[in-house]
Amino acid sequence: MQAEGSGYARPFCFPAGVQQMESEFRFAMESDVAAITSLVNVAYQVEKFFKIGERTHEGEIRGLLARGRFLLFENATDLVACVYLEVRGERGYVGMLSVSPAHQRQGIAARIMAAGEEFCREMGCHFMDLSVVNLRTELPPIYAKFGYQVTGSAPFPADEMPVKLPCSFVLMSKPLMEQVSAGTDAPVGREGEAPSGMVTRR
Repeated sequence: MQAEGSGYARPFCFPAGVQQMESEFRFAMESDVAAITSLVNVAYQVEKFFKIGERTHEGEIRGLLARGRFLLFENATDLVACVYLEVRGERGYVGMLSVSPAHQRQGIAARIMAAGEEFCREMGCHFMDLSVVNLRTELPPIYAKFGYQVTGSAPFPADEMPVKLPCSFVLMSKPLMEQVSAGTDAPVGREGEAPSGMVTRR
């Protein structure tokens, strides 16, 4: 799936139950790379206790835009939140969920997650996958409230992303389709493979 070009940024239609308020969703363009990079790095300062260096860089964001999309949530003046989305067959991948520190604890993460899931559902995905670092122990309970369940683990690529502490990925998934969610577990992808949307870091 290709990213939006350098021209028109197609607005995102809000899923049912998600109020627009004074902000809007849209898909990112090439011109948004610097702003996305800055937002992600600020939002992920919380990982400094185990990670060396910044969370991402402009080259990585451009690479992700070539494979998937960044959904942006803006107010009248600022980029407030973003999330990376990638469709792979019947599975959607979500990563780099980032909310500006000044706008956290306002329900924005839940809104942009719901919008991202709706997009993947419209693209035919039956499941949504994500991964979190096991040292971020506060995250699995939060994603559990969004309907995600732990489905496995995967190694952390410390050779590519230097860390101060040993760590690994916790894999989580949720069903998107009603016919799938009824009594059916959400399988992960290939064994031992973490969802790419969350692990494609430098």
